[in-house]
Amino acid sequence: MKKRILQVNLDGTGGAFSLMYQLQKHLKSKYIFDYYWTGSFIRSTKSYELEKMGSRIYEDNLRKHKIIGHMLLPWHFYRFLKKNPYEIIHINADVAYKELLYAISARKAGVRKIIIHSHSSGVNGNYKYIKLILHKLCKPFLKNYGDEFLTCSNLASKWMFDDESKVVMVNNGIDLKKYAFNPVIRKSVRNSLNLDLKTKVIGTIGNFSYQKNPFFLIDLLKEINSDSKYTLLFVGDGENKNRVEKYAKKLGVYDSCIFYGKTDSVSDLLNAMDIFLLPSRFEGLPVSAIEAQGNGLPCLLSKNITREVRVTPNCFFLSVNDINEWKTLIEKKYFSEKREDAINFLKKNKFDIKDSARLLDNVYDR
Repeated sequence: MKKRILQVNLDGTGGAFSLMYQLQKHLKSKYIFDYYWTGSFIRSTKSYELEKMGSRIYEDNLRKHKIIGHMLLPWHFYRFLKKNPYEIIHINADVAYKELLYAISARKAGVRKIIIHSHSSGVNGNYKYIKLILHKLCKPFLKNYGDEFLTCSNLASKWMFDDESKVVMVNNGIDLKKYAFNPVIRKSVRNSLNLDLKTKVIGTIGNFSYQKNPFFLIDLLKEINSDSKYTLLFVGDGENKNRVEKYAKKLGVYDSCIFYGKTDSVSDLLNAMDIFLLPSRFEGLPVSAIEAQGNGLPCLLSKNITREVRVTPNCFFLSVNDINEWKTLIEKKYFSEKREDAINFLKKNKFDIKDSARLLDNVYDR
């Protein structure tokens, strides 16, 4: 009989959810992942696939007022676990106070194994200073409530855990075949975007959050696009999207931007790009950068991102305080449909989703 694992604090979007979704597909013969979220779970083709695999998605109404919602969360989650018992819960979060709220409730409810998984290395969203204080206050107590501690990088480990000796590294693996470069898909996607094969496309994947630093990309496009030879492809959505669009119009580069929105076809869109950019202020270990390298793309990443994400020689780290550094490297790069076969690099560094699945299986099993 398959064992049910409760995945906590995932809303159906983002890198952490995408990772667990891919892991579930590789572990579905042994486990069924259920999902608990404090608001409305974002529906997509992935959520329908989850339900086909037997997943149950639980939604709670705690997002209308976040402060009150956080205060009510321990009691709500405790009642949920008493009504829906689980032997194992897997908490995915970017700050310690969220991990702790769920973990205390789970311990009180009698959950046998509590897994605490760190997916970031900084604070995102509004009220950052308050969140940082709460994170630092709660961080020392995680060891008292967790049974297994996972991380996606050394930076994410340092951010979340005081004692790193018991932390297990689970790489943000990807499906290597799915993300390998395909020239046929490249041509098809570019046709759908009204781009010819000679257009130079720089692109990024992620939400329009403070963490992802999207305004930097608009400033960069302004610097490099004096003759309108570049197109910037944004893949993702978020609360700041309208502000970024207005900023692009203000700088006169809106017509050189494609705001694609959310999609389940990230692998296809990577084929349409020539260079991948990620100027994040902080990250745990961005899955998008692994996917882009798997596609053979040159990757220009912020120096704030952990070096563990570099799995191919064509990955560079630049300062977000020096836009000319990015401009110079972009203009020097050779734009071509020829892509380096990156599969062996990812296999060697254990970024194959199969490796991540085996490791997670061991964690659940022991």
